[in-house]
Amino acid sequence: VLKKLVSGGKIFHELPFLAKASFKELGLNDSPEQTILQGVADMLILKENSAVVVDFKFTKRPDLIKDNYALQLKAYGLAVNKILGLPVETYVLSIDDNKLIKIV
Repeated sequence: VLKKLVSGGKIFHELPFLAKASFKELGLNDSPEQTILQGVADMLILKENSAVVVDFKFTKRPDLIKDNYALQLKAYGLAVNKILGLPVETYVLSIDDNKLIKIV
């Protein structure tokens, strides 16, 4: 699945980012108050009309990945969308079991 995602795209590793977003955009509450999104995307794949963020996690509990990392990946996707103006898909690559998990 990862090979298909990177096909035809330009790959960046360990890409730092900084962007502003509201708490409402993050789905935390209805506040329009802005916060700073800062992080490092493990992998960013740029395609012609979209982007894909892949975060690598090593965990013995891959069944908890969606719950534990949904907000982080939402923030990463939102930041990339604000910076590049492209639709963004987000995934976690579970290193322990070599599974790619889509995070909505």
